[in-house]
Amino acid sequence: MEIVGLLAVVGLAAVGGLHAVWAFSPWPATDRTTLAKVVLGDEGEGFPWGPACIAMAAVLGGAGYVVAVRSGLLPPVGPAQLYTAGAWVIAAVLLARGAVFPAVVTLRGTWSQEFRTWDLKVYAPVCLALGGLTLAVALGGHG
Repeated sequence: MEIVGLLAVVGLAAVGGLHAVWAFSPWPATDRTTLAKVVLGDEGEGFPWGPACIAMAAVLGGAGYVVAVRSGLLPPVGPAQLYTAGAWVIAAVLLARGAVFPAVVTLRGTWSQEFRTWDLKVYAPVCLALGGLTLAVALGGHG
């Protein structure tokens, strides 16, 4: 279970790190407008890059911590049941994001073509993979 948990934690940390980078830089895009088309699906005018990206990085960091505890990589602080419930919620959110959101994007059709392409090829599969790993941790972790 530790290896599965470690894979999930590394994936969550990588995605969280990327969000932290976006708080300060449009990397790997050349500007915020291009980045917005790829990650938000629109021009991103008025999007609060710093606060929103730092908040998302923090959420992903917290998710990584919950998965690390549930998989036995870190000791719990508080009741183990919180980490069990947390792992289930994280798995459900990631799996729903990976499985349902692409259909919403396709049906609604208001997102940029760049976003739709990246969502189908990268974002949704990454969410499904991380959701599956987290589900395995929720099912078989410690606590």
